[in-house]
Amino acid sequence: MFYLIFFLEDVMYMDEEKVFSIEQVTGMLLTKLKETAESALKKPVVDCVISVPSFYTDAERRSVVDAAQIAGLNCLRLMNETTAVALAYGIYKQDLPAPEEKPRTVVFVDLGHSAYQVSMCFKHVSGSCDSI
Repeated sequence: MFYLIFFLEDVMYMDEEKVFSIEQVTGMLLTKLKETAESALKKPVVDCVISVPSFYTDAERRSVVDAAQIAGLNCLRLMNETTAVALAYGIYKQDLPAPEEKPRTVVFVDLGHSAYQVSMCFKHVSGSCDSI
């Protein structure tokens, strides 16, 4: 197994100088998010789905899964960010065309500070979203 590990140097943690891997730092972030979710939901959070940029390599995706394990989370799936946006858009949408009507074409654009991602899908009210 090959894991790409990046290190942060000269980090002060609990009055000691430490070196953490990116998986450890991401695990700390996910731990805090887990605690926040558990506090709001008033029940334990074990399973999760995490979105990642579509350009992440296999090594970067494995690092995210490792970070989830560090946080005590069972990552059920990694999902591309643009797919997550499309799901969030369509899951509660009430005005989509009926199956016998022409599907609606929807384009999702993510213009981040360092990346530009575009996803397009065709959607019916009761059909599945077909990404292209």
